[in-house]
Amino acid sequence: MKEEIIKILKCPISGGDLVLANKHDLDLLNKKVENGELEFTGGDKMLEEIKSALFSKEADSYYPIIQDVIVLRKDKAMILARKSEHIDLRSEKRDVENFYDNIGWKQIDDEHFADAKIFEDLRPVALDYFTSCNNRVKRYIQPKGKFILDAGSGPIQYDGYLVYSEDYDYRICVDLSIESLKQAKSKLGDKGICIMGDITNLPLKDNVLDAAIALNAIYHIPMDEQSKALNEINRALKPGRTAAIVYTWGDKYSLFMNIALIYLKVWMAFQKIGRIFLSILKKLRLIPVKTDSSADPVLYFHAFPYGHFKNTDWDFNLDIFVWRSISVPFSKIYIHPFLGGKKILQSIYNWEDKHPETAGKYGQYPLFVMTKK
Repeated sequence: MKEEIIKILKCPISGGDLVLANKHDLDLLNKKVENGELEFTGGDKMLEEIKSALFSKEADSYYPIIQDVIVLRKDKAMILARKSEHIDLRSEKRDVENFYDNIGWKQIDDEHFADAKIFEDLRPVALDYFTSCNNRVKRYIQPKGKFILDAGSGPIQYDGYLVYSEDYDYRICVDLSIESLKQAKSKLGDKGICIMGDITNLPLKDNVLDAAIALNAIYHIPMDEQSKALNEINRALKPGRTAAIVYTWGDKYSLFMNIALIYLKVWMAFQKIGRIFLSILKKLRLIPVKTDSSADPVLYFHAFPYGHFKNTDWDFNLDIFVWRSISVPFSKIYIHPFLGGKKILQSIYNWEDKHPETAGKYGQYPLFVMTKK
């Protein structure tokens, strides 16, 4: 690993410097692996040979590099000389990790992952609009530089996302899911610095980034740590540089979508009442209760309203523009080729460009532009 990369990294436990582990220490670590004795601080066992690792002298801990993915999470530290303190990943974050390792980042065809099939409109009629909205991100970040952060990068699921870093030396992908990072590394090659890490505790030193992006990631962070993630991104940015963060107002806080989909909201309310009634019947044992131990992992989600971000006293300057003003349910219900769908979406896009702040405030997906003071 290049020294210029190691220099910008920091230990997630101590915050101190990291160095490459020497051969002697790797031999000791692998001896423990062979004997089934090497555990991470989170309690999981290390089961494969460690060919390379980083070492923190301050924390007396090692972090493996697995298939070119640098593991830098508190719960993934390995300690040789003493009994390690147990450090676990929050349950909400564990759920997100499990969802994307087991469901979200599974390839469903040559172009798409399951995440896109679940959460996006992949029909040709919507392609131009969604692609144009993705391109908005690049408007708000430094066009070129040395390091750009992709926080919650996933596997970089669309090739169009690669344009954000085309004029950068390195793209730093940080994600909880190691499976996604392996795929991101295969796309980026030597340009990719892929880190299994927690963006509420970025293992990056201060003032090292020329730009940062986070696409649809922040609202999957526990609600009490979302501001921490934004502050961590800001900490790692160089002064005067910007980060572009794609967020959502969810089902509650988009005025435009609430009006357009009012009948869908009513139907969902009836469904909720039905589920409550069903749960009461189950509790009273009036209907049989079935248990399913093979239930899919749950993806954590929490969206704050516009006022939460505008009324918070941030350490950075925050502007809110639009990424996309419409939701996927809106697109699938109203946008069809036989109804002039492409022209409708082009008109929506043109309106968004003329009124980016209004569309960002009242639409579905705002684009936060953070500028470090």
